[in-house]
Amino acid sequence: MEAQFGILESLAHGRTIESNIKRRAKILILSSTDLPAHKIAKEMNVSRPQVLAWRNRFLATEESLLNIEIHEPKKLKATIKAFLKDNPRSGKTPTITSKQKAEIMPWPVNHHLIWDIHLHSGVMNF
Repeated sequence: MEAQFGILESLAHGRTIESNIKRRAKILILSSTDLPAHKIAKEMNVSRPQVLAWRNRFLATEESLLNIEIHEPKKLKATIKAFLKDNPRSGKTPTITSKQKAEIMPWPVNHHLIWDIHLHSGVMNF
């Protein structure tokens, strides 16, 4: 459990960590203190249900994280970071495939040449 807390600390204060992961790590760190959920929510500028949801999600994975911490400690940080990421969202499937997009808007073979033409012609519409 101590290793998990250390990883949460490093994610909460890391310079190259995505903001949503930092925020969730901080929520979990504050949740380990005696602060009630409404105070954590106010401090983190999120809703109380968000604090409770992340606290409950973390508690639900406690056993599996502890198992990883004991048996595969090198995977613990990546596992916690993946846990804190956004879940895939549902939505309408794209009607245009990436292959079709490539056919419609081909990237110029020599895009630097196009850039130079724009710069030297005075045209700045991109």
